[in-house]
Amino acid sequence: MAEQNRAEKSEPKKRTRAWLAYGCGGIALLGVAATTVGWFALGHVNLASLASKRATALLGRAVSIQSLTITPGAWVGVQFQNVHVANVAGGSAPDMVQVGYLGVDVKLSSLFSGPMVVRHVRAQGVHVLVERTPAGVPNWRFKTQGMLAVPSAAPTPPAVAGLQSAGHAPPQSSQ
Repeated sequence: MAEQNRAEKSEPKKRTRAWLAYGCGGIALLGVAATTVGWFALGHVNLASLASKRATALLGRAVSIQSLTITPGAWVGVQFQNVHVANVAGGSAPDMVQVGYLGVDVKLSSLFSGPMVVRHVRAQGVHVLVERTPAGVPNWRFKTQGMLAVPSAAPTPPAVAGLQSAGHAPPQSSQ
């Protein structure tokens, strides 16, 4: 009789354990399936608005990206189209950087460990303007964590100072 009571009490425990095991397995399988579908759907989503907002906040300048797509695989493809990074106030042009098209293939495993391995880099219509404003502010310094990365007074290197005193001005930037 005691053995029959033990068997009756252990039967519901076995069923509960089986339901828990099946439930956890189902949740894990659903997670793997959702991750796989998301990974392959990533190539069909334009991530430009997210990247533009993040880059604008990071650089402290307006950044616009028309198209950003990521193609998953062993070699992850990243393609940018019509990228514009604003110049500093007082610059000679409205944009410091203009890129018509930029594509890069990066080895997926290198993103997690070791140096990043790049297979192909393709670019079209790349224009980068590096200059100082008439006030001496360099446009290649960006805002980092709420502080402008420009020194309060732009120091003059000794070689340039010698040229200026001799009546020679350093070359001005051109487009």
